[in-house]
Amino acid sequence: MTLQVGIIFGGPSVEHEISILSAMQVLHTMENGPYKPIPIYISKQLDWYCDDALFDLDNYKDLKQLCAKMKPVQLIRQRQELMIVRKKKGLLKEYINIDVVLPVIHGNMGEDGCLQGLLSMYGVPFAGSETAAAAIGQDKWLMKQILEANGIAVLKWRGITVFQDTKQWQSCFDAIGYPCIIKPAKLGSSIGIQVASSYEEACQSLQTAFQYDTHVVVEPYLKQVREYNISILGDEEKQEASVVEEVMKNDEILSYHDKYEKGSKSKGMAGLNRIVPAELTDALREQMETMAKNAFVALRLSGVCRIDFLYDGKQLYINEVNTIPGSLAYYLWEESKVPFRHLIMRLIQIAIRRTRRKDAMITTYDTNILAGNHGGVKK
Repeated sequence: MTLQVGIIFGGPSVEHEISILSAMQVLHTMENGPYKPIPIYISKQLDWYCDDALFDLDNYKDLKQLCAKMKPVQLIRQRQELMIVRKKKGLLKEYINIDVVLPVIHGNMGEDGCLQGLLSMYGVPFAGSETAAAAIGQDKWLMKQILEANGIAVLKWRGITVFQDTKQWQSCFDAIGYPCIIKPAKLGSSIGIQVASSYEEACQSLQTAFQYDTHVVVEPYLKQVREYNISILGDEEKQEASVVEEVMKNDEILSYHDKYEKGSKSKGMAGLNRIVPAELTDALREQMETMAKNAFVALRLSGVCRIDFLYDGKQLYINEVNTIPGSLAYYLWEESKVPFRHLIMRLIQIAIRRTRRKDAMITTYDTNILAGNHGGVKK
């Protein structure tokens, strides 16, 4: 029996369109494969859809028109299975079984643990990191604290919240120095990130960052730095590293424009200007692989992740982790002799193995203390 894989994408994130690009790559790669892909689209208004129209990228040029043509669906758990309920004519309903879920949502409410928590409640196997790991991986503030606690190098940094007064802001900027980079703690795709060369510019950049998040990370801006990415596939038991890529950039920081708007819009991160494999010494590549795997385990990640590095010529730092990377980092794995279709199969297998492991654990006791209660509870 063919497994039906729900590909969940979209969501109320500023990375909504990037998620659509990644999902289209996954859906078309799975065509005529061993698993049947079921597209499940979440609109920016949090309506859920499941329709054949979701396979065609051209239909997303007008999102309002696309949603108007489709009927919203519901997710239910029935007979210990996840089902999509789709209304048909009159009172008729169609039930679509989902055996496993492959989340392809970037950003808030999809990559940050919200969706993972929902899927855990439904009891359906899903690829990628679990709830807590997804939440930490999306939050640069928490991620840096855990990496530091495990002896894994990150850039010197400070955290600023919207709830602090300006005196606390200034002490943070003084500790980092100028120029500095201001980043919303829980966003990706370089959205909201700015470089500031003075306290006045830093305060203006903070106001911009606070439009996206209440927590902000401040780091020194390294003028002479190279950016490298590596992908890790597996779980806490076993990890495998892809080849390393060096990312080329045009701006002070690798911008949203660099990542998604310069080249073909259908390629996403796969269309980025980069050198693959990166020209590295064996020692530096091995150090990067080791650091990436250590971070993967320390953060309790699972599935496929991309670990981003900064290298100043002397020190290697982990910049951030991406628990659901753009394009699922398939281009790194294809260079590692793992075709995209095989990567998806591996993700599904890891998800199913994790669920079987969890099902064998004790989570409840087959008792009911209320059965012996005879009205003893008082108001």
